Amino acid sequence: MQKLKYKNEPIVVLFGGAGRENVIFKLIKRNFNLKKIIFPSKLSVKLKKSFLKLEKTKVGMIKTKPKQLIAVLKKYKKCALLSVGFPYIIPEEILSNFTLALNLHPTLLPKYRGPSTGAYILMNNEKKTGSTIHLMTKEVDGGDILGRDYVKLNAFDTIKSMQKKVYRLEPNLILSVFKKLKKGLKTVKQNKKYALTFKKVRKPEDSKINFHKPLINLINEIRACDAKKFPAYFIYKKQKVCIKLWRPNKSKKQNDEL
Repeated sequence: MQKLKYKNEPIVVLFGGAGRENVIFKLIKRNFNLKKIIFPSKLSVKLKKSFLKLEKTKVGMIKTKPKQLIAVLKKYKKCALLSVGFPYIIPEEILSNFTLALNLHPTLLPKYRGPSTGAYILMNNEKKTGSTIHLMTKEVDGGDILGRDYVKLNAFDTIKSMQKKVYRLEPNLILSVFKKLKKGLKTVKQNKKYALTFKKVRKPEDSKINFHKPLINLINEIRACDAKKFPAYFIYKKQKVCIKLWRPNKSKKQNDEL
């Protein structure tokens, strides 16, 4: 446990979290000094949309390759660092250059550490999830916690609807933590007893289900699959058959959000 303080230093944002732009918009709206927004060099289709949205903020933006990252970050010593879904691991010796080095992780740490853990939350039928702000350290997603916030999950939440719930709470969470940091905030160590890490990034083939199992035993696996990007499926007569959750008593918009 340690007590940290934010003294209005400029903030460098490491951004790779498509759909999480409102965190940055909220900071700008509250007059935080964003020095630079750094993106990974390769942008997915969704992250390209984030890049275009954030260009309108007029905050300086750059793309960087992993091998260039250290040199880039050395230019911003004595700033605060905030990572939002950034895919590159930051070396420990570089983190020490910053007055604060924070990561916004979209699960409730210490459970569900790792870059692609959302699906496992649903597969394990968790009743709640949320987002955590923690110190960036040598141990990925293992640093002391500065703040968390929660959302409830229901039996019909999917990977898509769960993400939307979590992303909606993050802007206010980050503001709350920075407000406390201005006065001085004590961190909380993660309880390793409850640590749960998933390092494997899910691939489309991970959405294959065993249709010999009862449907009731498969529902959480189906919920954990993105209906557009990697839908749940099984093979029948050498054909790939996909499954999507759909409820006739809901609107098209509500079903599209599943």
